[in-house]
Amino acid sequence: MKSLVTLLLAFTPLFVLSQWDKTGKPFQEKLDYYHAAKEYESSMDSVNSSDLIQYARVLYYQGEESKALEVFKVLMDKGELNTVKDLNAFHTCVMKMQYMSDADFLWKYGQTYTDAGIMGFSDTLIKSKDEFLIQSTCFNSDDYEDLSPFIIGDQLCFVSARPSNSSDLGKYNYNNQFYYDIYTVDGCNVKPLKASKVLPSNVNTKFHDGPAHFVNDSSYFFLTRNIEYSSIINLGLVYSHRDSMGQWSAWTPFNFNSEFYSTQHPFFDATEGKLYFSSDMPGGNGGFDLYYSTLTDSGWSKPKNCGVDINSAGDEVFPYYHSGALYFSSNGYKSLGGLDIYRYSNGEIRSVVGLNSMGDDY
Repeated sequence: MKSLVTLLLAFTPLFVLSQWDKTGKPFQEKLDYYHAAKEYESSMDSVNSSDLIQYARVLYYQGEESKALEVFKVLMDKGELNTVKDLNAFHTCVMKMQYMSDADFLWKYGQTYTDAGIMGFSDTLIKSKDEFLIQSTCFNSDDYEDLSPFIIGDQLCFVSARPSNSSDLGKYNYNNQFYYDIYTVDGCNVKPLKASKVLPSNVNTKFHDGPAHFVNDSSYFFLTRNIEYSSIINLGLVYSHRDSMGQWSAWTPFNFNSEFYSTQHPFFDATEGKLYFSSDMPGGNGGFDLYYSTLTDSGWSKPKNCGVDINSAGDEVFPYYHSGALYFSSNGYKSLGGLDIYRYSNGEIRSVVGLNSMGDDY
């Protein structure tokens, strides 16, 4: 990586202004990180700090932690990393590549993190006392993402980027994976989730489907799905409801989807009638915040932010409510790396240390 660092430190901004927009940025704006990284790399003879940040981000999201670390180190030494996402990405790369110990990292960069609004970095978060035994399942795939399990009746389902009937669309270049579909588990075998007497039709479409939440007691099925607008494709929520005759409704878009922001990761608390979700809608505390909307006789209420006790200057995602506690993932707290899992109850945030790793946990 020495040659990369040498190239990073030598730049001519005037050349960049005329040339850089023709390379990585157009791909990055489309979330095509795979091609963005390749284009940025091809132009590393002339960069400025703003471009370096973008290059580090696409390397990180492509899983190229070693290359991203070299770029992040240059930016940190220049004092030009100042957003929660970038700081946590840098921390994750440091931990994964064993560049320095966590204690040394805290000593050298802790104040920078605190100034950027990363919660719990100076003060140790309360650690959960739960104990977990973690082992891999036999139905995990080696090369594709498997995530967000949920239950339909007594059947385990999950989201996966493994090849499916929609794979003819090619890979999603944000992470060079196929589009998400929902699968069911039968022993060590999996198969795409399909319509049946107990499920609505068209669960899996040609683009992203999932994460999802099926609510057995209330006959609601919620999905994260690509919503296509005139000029952009965002993530949005859709839901189907089963009536007293057992008939499922057509998929209905959530009232507060928008072409200007995303809504994602639904969890419906049937007891309280609250739909929890993650969104980067305006007015939040950081990137993605957690919100809830209440189902009333007149429809869904205006989303309410879950508040500063939960939402940080970073991203809060993947909410799950259980036994009076709200579980979620965040990169806005001092973590072991990337997203970590936290539990909020009785006004306290606890790090669920038995489940968290140096990678993303959600």
